[in-house]
Amino acid sequence: MECDICGNSIAIWATPYRVGERTVCKNCLSKAQEELKQKKANKPPEEKHSPENVTASNSTPTNTPNFNEPKFKTLQSFGSVYSGIGWFIVVVGIVGILVGLGQEQRSDIIIIVGSVILALSGLGFIITGQLVNCFVSIENNTRGMYQLLADQFPSIVE
Repeated sequence: MECDICGNSIAIWATPYRVGERTVCKNCLSKAQEELKQKKANKPPEEKHSPENVTASNSTPTNTPNFNEPKFKTLQSFGSVYSGIGWFIVVVGIVGILVGLGQEQRSDIIIIVGSVILALSGLGFIITGQLVNCFVSIENNTRGMYQLLADQFPSIVE
């Protein structure tokens, strides 16, 4: 491998440096970095969007939807309500366990076992509601990433 600036060979065990599209040796590294800075300074900035697709207020293309607003509000509300019901069931189960422990009759074991089962089923409700909210959040993040890609590479994303 050879240095693109001085032409000296770069040993196999030595680290070649990449500056832009050039491969340079350690001695030419600072010179290559300066040349790259000069090249970038003289290059006019590229426009990401054509002027007809950009609004004056927020500089986002008008043909792309607003990804900041959640799309599945009802599903997210359902997940939150489902989790809330689960927490209520867990609290009722814990209260039932405490009541069962305070009893000195034979039926106290039935109350305790039933309350434990109730509390565990409440945890199932909580987990299901949280999973629904998790999937909605993943979808929102995926749409946000799509928006970033659409802004950076409009020719690829159509």
